[in-house]
Formats: sequence, structure tokens, C-alpha cells
Amino acid sequence: MKNLLLLLSAVLLMSSSNASTSFSEIFDSLTGRSASSSQSRVVTLPVVTLRGKHKAISLNHLNITVKIAGPIAQTSYEMAFYNPNDRILEGELKLPLLDGQSVVGYALDIDGVYRESVVVDRAKAKKVFENTIRQNIDPGIIEKTVGNNYKLRLYPIPAKGYKKIKVTIEELLYDQGDRYRYLIPFVSSQKIPNFSLHIEIASEDSPVIELSGAIKGEQFDQTKKGYFLNYQKRDIRLNKPIALSLEKQDHTRIYFQKNPKKNHNWFMAILPKEKSVERRSTTSHKKYETIGLIWDTSLSNEKRNRTKELAFLDRFFSEHKNTTYRVELETMDIDMHSQGSYKVTDGEWKRLRNKLETLRYNGAKDFSKLTVEKKAKYTLLLSNGLNTFSDRVKVQKDSPIIAISSSSGSDSDTMKYIAQMSGGKYLNLSQMSIADAVAKLSSDDIFHIVKSSASIYDIYTKELGESIVILGRIKGKTGSFVYNTSLGDHQLDVVNGIASDLLSRVWANSKIETLSMQHKNNKKKIIALSQKYKIVTRYTSMIVLDRVEDYVRYEIVPPRSLQKRYYALLKEKRREKQSEKKRALEESIALLNEQKKWYRTRFPVKQPKYKEEEEEGLGGDIAPVEPVMEASAAIAPSPSLRKQKKKQAKADQKMTIKLKEWNSNASYIQALKGVPKSKLIDSYFALRAEHKAEPSFYVDMADYFQKRGLKREALLILSNLLELDFDNSEFIRVFAFKMMEYHRYKQAVFFFQKVRE
Repeated sequence: MKNLLLLLSAVLLMSSSNASTSFSEIFDSLTGRSASSSQSRVVTLPVVTLRGKHKAISLNHLNITVKIAGPIAQTSYEMAFYNPNDRILEGELKLPLLDGQSVVGYALDIDGVYRESVVVDRAKAKKVFENTIRQNIDPGIIEKTVGNNYKLRLYPIPAKGYKKIKVTIEELLYDQGDRYRYLIPFVSSQKIPNFSLHIEIASEDSPVIELSGAIKGEQFDQTKKGYFLNYQKRDIRLNKPIALSLEKQDHTRIYFQKNPKKNHNWFMAILPKEKSVERRSTTSHKKYETIGLIWDTSLSNEKRNRTKELAFLDRFFSEHKNTTYRVELETMDIDMHSQGSYKVTDGEWKRLRNKLETLRYNGAKDFSKLTVEKKAKYTLLLSNGLNTFSDRVKVQKDSPIIAISSSSGSDSDTMKYIAQMSGGKYLNLSQMSIADAVAKLSSDDIFHIVKSSASIYDIYTKELGESIVILGRIKGKTGSFVYNTSLGDHQLDVVNGIASDLLSRVWANSKIETLSMQHKNNKKKIIALSQKYKIVTRYTSMIVLDRVEDYVRYEIVPPRSLQKRYYALLKEKRREKQSEKKRALEESIALLNEQKKWYRTRFPVKQPKYKEEEEEGLGGDIAPVEPVMEASAAIAPSPSLRKQKKKQAKADQKMTIKLKEWNSNASYIQALKGVPKSKLIDSYFALRAEHKAEPSFYVDMADYFQKRGLKREALLILSNLLELDFDNSEFIRVFAFKMMEYHRYKQAVFFFQKVRE
């Protein structure tokens, strides 16, 4: 009965969030939809996906503007999409970003002018967007889904017309020793009719700039403030990512941003790592160690950069030939699975490598099941960090985990949290070279702030390749702090350094990253920082509305260009609201006075005129019956009534919700008939190759496995819905309904609540 109450609560939650669609209707709407996400270092240029069968939306214009100032890079992507169809459409654009990149701007072309977005609570943004498109008004929204994946919803995309948007991204550049590296990771096999790239580098020096990809060989022009490059080309194919490496100064640098309103400013210090970290050399005597290796095999992890991961392991074992390892291998999806022990001697790990190369990827992932081998000195965790089956992360303290990610869109917050709480390290192979990653694993990279002067506060540190970055607030223009490394204590004086107007947001982003490692406890702080500094987070979205009246209706403060009109209309709205309240109060008082007047008025009552004759049908001998006032004993129910109540009580105890079974005649289900149980999973993987992006395939397959008594396999197959298209409410809703059908009520409630969020 308790499970049933939980279930009914979930259904009520769904109904309160416009989720009245039946299971079969939801499922029908998903059939034929495709969902994919690019998770590798090189990312396929995002395309607009549509519901239903339509001609593809094409990217007609791509204009990229890059501004680099020291280690900070800001990139704006202006995109114009063409709709060749004869009807207005709504589309989605998925944007997987690299670790450290964040969305700080979104604008929509309205009547030929870009209108900037504003940051609002994510749930409110979604509600406003849905309500606005129902009125055929032009809204735009960008939201963060899971990990560092973003989704843009575009409406309307005009028939035979263009939809223009602009997305702005900020990041701190990775330090490769003597150079900063900048990357535009997008590639495309399709021609882009109109392409342009503008790069500005603020520098008083004469750095050596190297280019690769489509702009290899292009030359920068010099100005008083630095260098710039303009590049334009028609019908271009971006076969390789566009990369830039910039020579940097090899000494400590201080950057400074003055707060125009208060004397609480921002600073950033860049320290070369050589001053703070000394790498250990490997010892010559033979050693024996047990280490753990957890390999994430959930579906989305198939897109990790496994080539680089295997190269990392190869380098690691070859640099530690003097150590004989016993590697305890486990795979992870919605459970942990032991894959046995593997001995690595003199750097030879062929047997382990063969096993890793033949692993198959399937289902979602549940970090609440994370466990490590107790005897292991440390455990290597190779994962994208996306916790799609749960919202809990289990970490055993004093059992160090080396959390390693290699793909764009990874959830670095979760990976950093696992590393930090376990006493391990976080390695990002999408930014680091293999040599640097192996060196960091073997190094004593001690760095922490020991103390600071009273003027310095709210300090955050991060490692970017060969540099340590310290970001903080400072009262006034001077201060100092002491930091400790493996070489001892060092003092750094913070003075008014190189001016930068981007520091405040870089500092806020670093604070959000730190808070996000325990985001549930810090939700209010994250939202406040996000709205103040205009950064998209897991709890906030950016939205653009067409009319100032829409901003007034939902009381969302618009961009500065509309604020004068907004506040005038808002004042009028509140005045009208106050007048309505006053009018309603006056009407209520008037009505009350009328009622009082009526109540106090004496109305004359006319006496009826009776005939003095006996009424027909009344006998003079019959006396009136007086009511019996004595208490009487309760009347016992009849035997038939008792039997009926007992039957109803049993029915209440057994009450369940029965969903109509989905019967599929799909060819892939027919192909499984006659296949023995032991071979079903192999057949599933063989058939999946052709239907990988079809949600209906996983639902049908899960039902079939469930019928054959393979319940665990059915659940794992069904959980692929959670990995196909991150944060897709329709997919999650289907999964929740199926959890009800499989009598997994707690999980059904969890995912229904997730849809509501």
C-alpha cells in the first residue's frame, strides 16, 4: 500500500505538470525520432533536429568571433538556419561543450537586430517558453541538460526562411608550457555556404601565433592593442578543427578588474607550475601494487575518446615497468560488474587491453552503486561522469579515485567531486596531453593557500596544464597571500595588474564550479551567482522574448534596451492591479452593506386567509406522531453487506495500476523468436547496430526480455532511453511509466519528479 501511495503521488505530480498524455500516445510521439550526442574531443557541428518527417534544416551562415586576452577566451557563434519546408517549425539544437567552457550569452535575431537574453530560473524559463509558443510569439531559450551539454529550443523557424541566433562561450585557455592552446572543435562534412572568422588577440608583446585547420597559413595584422585576423570563405567544409596556439610569458602575471560601484574588486594570478610542483621520478627497484580500474560502459560512454584513454594506459604502464600490477577490472552501468584480475608485468598489458577493446556499451549509469577494491592503492575511473540513473554519488573516503574524462559534454563537476572526496585526482584528457596526464598521476602536485591578507577573500584555485590559476576578490588595489607547494611556502603580492573586464565572470564561474560539486546544498547560491553574472547553470536558463509585454506579463527584467519601457508598463500593471484590488474591495463593502440593510429591514407579513372547513383526507381521530428521541442500538449489517465490504477491502489491498501492454510487430522482435535465452543479449547487440537511435527499439526490446524472464537485462536495455537524449522529458516520462509496469515504484516516483523539475 505504501508503494501504491508513492505511485499515486507521482501520477498526481505528473498531472499537475501538464503530463496527462497517455503512455501509448507518448510512445507513438517518440517513434521515429533520433537522438545522438557527440562526446569526443572533435565535435560534429550541431544540427537542428525536428519532430516528425521534414526536410532537414540547413546551416546557411556561420560567423565566429574570438576575443583572447591573456588566458581568457570569449567565442561567439552566429548561426543562420534555413527552413526549406512550407510550414513554420520548432527545432532543437544540441551543443556539447568542453570542460571549463560555459555559456555566457545568447541572442535571437528579432526584426534584423540581435536581442540579448536574460537569465531566469530554469523551471520558470521552460514554463514561459511553452506558454509563449502557444501564442505564436517568437521566444528562444538555451538550457543546460546534464554534464556540460546544452540545448537550444528554436521557435518559430519560418517557412522558406531563416532563423538567426548567437551563442557566446567563455573559457580559460589550457597552458601547454610555453604556449596557450585555443580550439574550435567543430567539424562538418557538409558545406557551409557562408563562413567567416574574426580573431582578436589583446597583447602588447609580439607573440608567435600558430594556426591549424581551415585557417592554416593565414596571417594576423597588428594594431596598437594587439593582433587581429579576418577570414571569409564560401562553401567551406570544416574537415578539421580550427586550432590556435599562442606564445605566452613564462612568469607570474596578475590581472585586475575594478568594480565601478564598490571598492571590492577582482584579481587573477597566473603562476607557472614549475614554481609550485615538482614531479617525482620513478624508482628503480621492483614493486608490487594492486590498483583498481573501473571502465564506464553506459551507452553515452561509447563516444569517449577511447583511443586516447588506451594510449594513456599504455604510457602509464610503460613508464612503470619496475612495478608489477594486479589490476582489478570492473565495468559500470546501473550496477558494478567484476571482470576479473589482470597481471601487468614489465609494462606488458595486452590481455587487459584486449578485454577493454571488446567491452560493449549499454544502458544508463548509477553512481550511487560506485564501489572500489579495498586492497587497491588507488582506482582509475574512466567515465564521462553523467549520472543518468540516479542523483546520488557514493564515494568511499581514503580510497583514492583517479577520475579521468576524455570527452566534450562530460560532467566534470561530478568527476571532480569523486576525486576530491576520495582523496584522488581529476585528469581531463580532452585538454591534457598523455605525457602531462601520466606525469600528474605520478606527481606530488601539492598546492593550497595557507593565509592571505585581510583585503583578499573568496579565493578559488584551478590547474590549467602548466599553470596554477588563483582567482579572488580584493578590497582596494593591494594585498598578498601565502601558498604552499611541495617546495615550501611562497608569498605573492597582489597589486593593480593588467586590466581585464572579463575577470568578474571568470571568478564567478570558478565559484559556481566549486559550489556545483555539491550543487543540491548550494542551489540558491548558484542561482544568485548565475543571474548576477549571466552564466547558464543546471538551475538557470537564458531566455529571449519577442515583446516587452511578455516580459511584463511574467515579470522578467528584460535586456537594458527594453528596461525603460518595461518598468513603465510594469508600473502601470501594478497600478491597475492595485486599482482592481481597491475596486473589488469597494464592491465587496457595498455588497456587504446591501446585505446588512436587507437583514435589518422589517418586511410586513400578510396573514393567510383560511377556509373554515375540514381539509380533505385528514381524519380527526389521527393524532400527530411525535419523534422518538431515545438513542437506539446500531443496526447490524446484513450478511450480504458484510460479505460485500470484505470483498471490497481485499480489492483495495490488491489495487494496482495496469498499463496497456505494447505489442510490437517490429522486424527486430520477430528476429528474436526462437533464439535461446543465453544468446538473446548477443542478438540484441547485433540488431541494435541498425536501430541505435530509435527510442522504440529499446522499449520493444526491454518488453521482450521482460517476457522471457530476463528482468535485469530488460531494465538495463530500457535505461538506454536516459542516455539517448539527455534531459528529454518525453523519454524520461516513458521510462517512468515503464518502471510502474515493472513494479519499480520508487524509481517511477524519482523519474516522474525529474520530469516535473
